[in-house]
Amino acid sequence: LALGLGVFPLDGGGGGGGHISRQALAFALALGIGTRGYSKGSLSLSGCLAAVLVGWITFARSFAFGSVLLFFFFSGSYLTKLRQDEKEKVEKDFKKDGQRDWLQVLANGGIPTLVALLAPHFPNSVQMTGAFVGYYSCCCGDTWSSEIGVLSSKDPILITTLKPVRRGTNGGVSSLGLIASVAGGAGIGIVYFLASNLSKGLQLTAVTSPLVIPLCLAAGLLGSLI
Repeated sequence: LALGLGVFPLDGGGGGGGHISRQALAFALALGIGTRGYSKGSLSLSGCLAAVLVGWITFARSFAFGSVLLFFFFSGSYLTKLRQDEKEKVEKDFKKDGQRDWLQVLANGGIPTLVALLAPHFPNSVQMTGAFVGYYSCCCGDTWSSEIGVLSSKDPILITTLKPVRRGTNGGVSSLGLIASVAGGAGIGIVYFLASNLSKGLQLTAVTSPLVIPLCLAAGLLGSLI
């Protein structure tokens, strides 16, 4: 509805009343998402408050940025709860439901939120957009790799020694985990590509063309290995 009325410019432009409306809508979306995460047990109270701040700033920047954040949050929350009983058996520091507090929210979302906040003040916003999308691609690749890779039927190998280790070991790499990291990064690229191409007035660049998808795919793989 907001997109159709032009209240929330997808390219982050606009001013005056449109700017105020965009801020209000961004806050409402962030509040709704944070409250939902808290009610579902994905976020603690402090995590909910941090998520509202991260979401508000991110959505206020652009719809495409907000879409990336939503994909990362909801996919990560879903995968965290996937086959928890099996994960509990193999992960030493397993935490039921993976409830995230403010430190964990800002650990993943703090830097890209700062990028979203500062992006309008840089003459070349394409670079800042690349930093935002690349960061979330790395985070999503790492999250998907961790949450799916641990479910592999085969023992992973330690990335530093290439020797087999038990499932759930930090630094362990499996083929299933690597595939998941690639899928997570690509997912961010696809979401950003679709959302950004709904935007008005955006020029064709590396972050609005289909090239963004393989770039994010590579970032997702890299994020799971570093």
